[in-house]
Amino acid sequence: MYFYAVDMAYITPPATNDAPKAFRRRLYIALHTMTLAAKRAREVRAMLLQPSTTSSKVWHNLHSLDI
Repeated sequence: MYFYAVDMAYITPPATNDAPKAFRRRLYIALHTMTLAAKRAREVRAMLLQPSTTSSKVWHNLHSLDI
């Protein structure tokens, strides 16, 4: 529940002419989308563009960057 309270900062407050049901639906869709995005494991873009590259080499290059 705490995470939803943190994410509320990214959701626009209800307008004066918004019906409560419309705001709740918009709120649910936004929180549901954020939850799904956080759950999915994303592949490194380099692996998507060059599938023949070994993953250990990619991770070694990423970790050697001085950011």
